[in-house]
This record gives sequence, structure tokens and C-alpha cells, in this order.
Amino acid sequence: MTSLADITAQLHRCITSSFLGDGQAAAFDNRTDLLGLLDSLQLLRMVVQLESLFGIKVEDGELTPENLGTVEKMASFVKRKQTETLELSGEISGVR
Repeated sequence: MTSLADITAQLHRCITSSFLGDGQAAAFDNRTDLLGLLDSLQLLRMVVQLESLFGIKVEDGELTPENLGTVEKMASFVKRKQTETLELSGEISGVR
């Protein structure tokens, strides 16, 4: 499983390369408020990338500032989702 630090670094790179101009990227850090920085279409694209990059499914009820408000919050959310997915797959494979 990917470490929290690796997830954070990957998210930071993804956001700066996909959504920010050079000036914005220079001032961007892992505590920057993404909901104030990105528009709604960019946020939607970011969620799609999260699902693709990390093999998770973001449910409608999980689209909250607590989960997606900053890179740090997003990384913790991804880590939690990956752990849940592994636990669920372990439960399923244990049933077989």
C-alpha cells in the first residue's frame, strides 16, 4: 500500500501540473484551500483523477471539505479509502 507521504507528493504534483498556472503553483502548498482555489469543473476533474490514480471510489456523501479541502486532507482521505478497500477485499476473499 502507498504511504501517506507518497500519496501527498503525488497529489501535490497532480494538482500543480493539471490545474495551476506557474504563478499559482509557486504559492501552492499542501495546506492551501483547494475549494477556494479550484472551480467546480476542476474539482470534478480532480475527483475523477483521484479515483483513477488511487483505485478508489469517491461517493457523493464524501465530497466534503473535510475530505477534499486541502492536499493533506485529500491524502488522508485516499489512504483511508485504500485501507477500507483492502479490508473489504480481504473480507470477501476470506469468505470464498
